[in-house]
Amino acid sequence: MKGQPEAHWQLMQKRTFTRYINSKLKSRSLCVEDLYEDVKTGIILYNFLEVLTGQSLKKYGKMNTGKMRIQHVANQNVVFKFFPDADIKLENI
Repeated sequence: MKGQPEAHWQLMQKRTFTRYINSKLKSRSLCVEDLYEDVKTGIILYNFLEVLTGQSLKKYGKMNTGKMRIQHVANQNVVFKFFPDADIKLENI
């Protein structure tokens, strides 16, 4: 929730996952500073999934580099189109 300090365990999880993502994205010269903010654009998640799966996500759509929220949502939709083909199930999200 906004305005409330994060619980210690949440902060530890955030730091740990940020380090993990950065270790995977090092080969692409990408770095996550703030996990919550940097994932919003969809570009980090797109690259992270490509590195993890070894597959290209280009066939699911083109990424936008714009700053508008609608462009970020379009980027996230590209990533979500990949999930069924990768047999990733999203429940209660």
